[in-house]
Amino acid sequence: MKKIFLWGVGIVLFLGILFLRFWKVHAPDPYVISINGPKTDQVTEVDLEYCADGDTVYFRKGDEILKVRFQGIDAPEVAHEGSEDEPFALEAKERACSLVKNADHIYLETDPEHKYDRYGRILAWVFADKELVQERLVYEGYAEVKYLDDYAIYREELTAAQNDAKRNCRGIWKTGENE
Repeated sequence: MKKIFLWGVGIVLFLGILFLRFWKVHAPDPYVISINGPKTDQVTEVDLEYCADGDTVYFRKGDEILKVRFQGIDAPEVAHEGSEDEPFALEAKERACSLVKNADHIYLETDPEHKYDRYGRILAWVFADKELVQERLVYEGYAEVKYLDDYAIYREELTAAQNDAKRNCRGIWKTGENE
């Protein structure tokens, strides 16, 4: 009788752990559909050329190569001009690249009033299919919200994503250095 009871408890515990494991892995992610496509009509479809880092990507539109800076975020810097990679720089670059590389359609949404940064890069909200790449990178802890003025149309979504990443200590927020 004791053996049967112990086997029963073991099976129940095993099934409970299996259920929790399955539930966590397959629980819906609240940021998958937070933004359902661009909010304005200032949208251009592009193709991926290559990724420079976690917030700068080169796209192709016809014969033109566009150097695009992701609007509203800042990702850790990849080594250049004698500097070293910042923590999470390569991971941020890899994640940003995977998001756009795996998309069927890539869209850039720009603000005609604020189209270029001081380095001549196009400032754009980047959509992989209908998902805002910046929001995903911030939510997963690969970038932080930065350089948002009052005109930023996705301020609320990015701020919510960053608060969630901080609260759950994801990516750059693991150490608390960016507080």
